[in-house]
Amino acid sequence: MFNARSVSQANSGNDHRNQPVVLASVMQQIRGDNRSITGLMIESHVQAGSQELNRQELRYGVSITDAGIGWEETEKKC
Repeated sequence: MFNARSVSQANSGNDHRNQPVVLASVMQQIRGDNRSITGLMIESHVQAGSQELNRQELRYGVSITDAGIGWEETEKKC
């Protein structure tokens, strides 16, 4: 049975910058012998944040849907 935990969206208060805090909490649960968690979902992109699709110029690597942490932070904290 697959039981994944999302560290984004509602679990991070809809603020992508809170994902590392939520991730730390989930990891603490796993280290505390919670074997029911079998996966994690992290919202991560090349660059942090999100942007509107109707912008004149889109920024490379920034989500046009849900905001996420950037790749550099993903490597450091995840």
